[in-house]
Amino acid sequence: FSGSTGFTDLSVPATGGISIGDNNWNQFSLVFDTSGSTTNISLYQSGTCVGPEIVQAKDINTVTGSLVSNIGGLREAPAGLGATSYPSMLGWGKLSGSIDEFRFWKSARNSQEVGRYWFTEVYGGSNKHLSNVDLGVYYKFNEGITNNTGIDNIILDYSGRISNGLYVNYAT
Repeated sequence: FSGSTGFTDLSVPATGGISIGDNNWNQFSLVFDTSGSTTNISLYQSGTCVGPEIVQAKDINTVTGSLVSNIGGLREAPAGLGATSYPSMLGWGKLSGSIDEFRFWKSARNSQEVGRYWFTEVYGGSNKHLSNVDLGVYYKFNEGITNNTGIDNIILDYSGRISNGLYVNYAT
């Protein structure tokens, strides 16, 4: 959702099926491209488009301020539950799995860009260099461990934007 506009429940079909619970490492990319009042959605597994483009007659509004979000847990009560009934759902519905890295791009990636960079690092920009200016955040979850919770619970942003994250309920 962006404000009150967005999707509450959406199935993304995959042609030929996808493998999630097969005890193998998989890479998934979702591309949401909003134009006017429609949103085109594509699903990629390890750089290959496996989900046909889905067109929804809903738009996702442009984010004009800071983006506050959760990865692998709820940010607020799901639509339909009523925020007043469940006011403190922050972090509920945790992901049962592993994430190696997370990239959020501020523009839609095309098939060539997803296929080219799904298994390699991308380099962020900074205030001095205009490299990958559309890379919003780039979190790597497989960095070194210091055994100091005050350090290890900080997830570094490699996009060059210094939007570091916080690992809630981190334990060494």
